[in-house]
Amino acid sequence: KDQVLGRQLHHVIHHSQPDGSPYAAEDCPIQRTARTGEPAHIKYELFFRQDGSSLPVEYRVAPLYRDQVLQGAICTFTDISERARSEAQQSYLFELSDRLQDASDRIELTDVMAERLAELIGAECIAQGHLDGRDNLIIEQQWPQEAGRTGPHPLGGCGSTLRLRLSQGLIVPFEDLLDETGCHDNCGTLHEQLGYRSLLMAPLPEQTSNCAFLLFASRQPRPWNQADSSLVREMAERIRAAADRARARKA
Repeated sequence: KDQVLGRQLHHVIHHSQPDGSPYAAEDCPIQRTARTGEPAHIKYELFFRQDGSSLPVEYRVAPLYRDQVLQGAICTFTDISERARSEAQQSYLFELSDRLQDASDRIELTDVMAERLAELIGAECIAQGHLDGRDNLIIEQQWPQEAGRTGPHPLGGCGSTLRLRLSQGLIVPFEDLLDETGCHDNCGTLHEQLGYRSLLMAPLPEQTSNCAFLLFASRQPRPWNQADSSLVREMAERIRAAADRARARKA
């Protein structure tokens, strides 16, 4: 409260456009309603918190009168974070399907628009790799590129369980797998080797003679929620369908 008293509200919560450009106060619908009395309904903009993070909102502005004299405006808003996330994910999946129409049976990270996917799922790294014959984890491609991460990375006692889960088409939060198999001591060093604290793995259609996967990584410990898993599952299904089409064209 003390941080905003005496300051123009626009400069506190509404100072930037969704593309990051400055939002002039004279262009602000809230300010315009306060000046003219004309109500407004905005379906998508960003409001900003004190820490600088943004919140996607839909809002309505109505004029505020006292004794028939315009005194300002009142704004009511709805947090549309989940709706915006869902729309962004659907847009990504539609574009992914288009990109994969004529893809080969070997899918590259560029095919899945790794940078955009990472933003949607809240990951800082996406890697593609496989498990070798000894259940070591091998990184073949990575976004962003980092040296010295390829491996092999020994997985110890959880390697065979990971291989089984991926072969069954399951999405695997790696930390849950460590808890289940009791392999934190043996496999926990993978976090240090890769430089990430939370890992999520998704199966890929067999692109090598071994178990292929996509790996999503976060530097900070975090849970992977149902929305994350659902998006990864939808993406993996589109990759599988594209690989099937590619093999059929070759037949």
